Amino acid sequence: LAATALGLAYGVELPTIARGLEAVEVLPGRLERVMAGQNYAVLVDAADSPESLQACLRAARSVTDGRLICVFGAGEHTRREHLTALGRVAGSLAALAVITADASPGRSGDGFSRTIVSGFTNPQKAHVILDRVEAIAFALDQADEGDTVVLVGLGDRTYPNPAASGLPCDDADVA
Repeated sequence: LAATALGLAYGVELPTIARGLEAVEVLPGRLERVMAGQNYAVLVDAADSPESLQACLRAARSVTDGRLICVFGAGEHTRREHLTALGRVAGSLAALAVITADASPGRSGDGFSRTIVSGFTNPQKAHVILDRVEAIAFALDQADEGDTVVLVGLGDRTYPNPAASGLPCDDADVA
């Protein structure tokens, strides 16, 4: 809708806008599917608020036959008052939640993770692995056929991968 409104504001004709929108196949980091030959789904999304996490996980749940596994974290861009609510959402919608840091260099994420876990009704569903690359690897290792692993929070934003000498990567590349 925003793209359409902007196009119309700049005088682009509606049929031209419609053709452009129809040509879009993927929005990177917006429920982006990662296909690497696995027998379960992997989705990458930029959700970073309780409301957007809830929408993301509900959408993923609606197309998942098995378990929903969620990897998410908090960082400098996350509002502190959202942390408990993020835990509450992930704890209620995901079968397994892996809480990680946002991959910012020099940030431990430990304080954020404790506050997020406090939002879980069942804290046993929460696994804290602060290294984001390790957290993703753990979640993928837990997945079985029919499950969906959702990597949430960064979308298509890159971060340094310590396993690759700090070269930039993103969640889709890691998966």
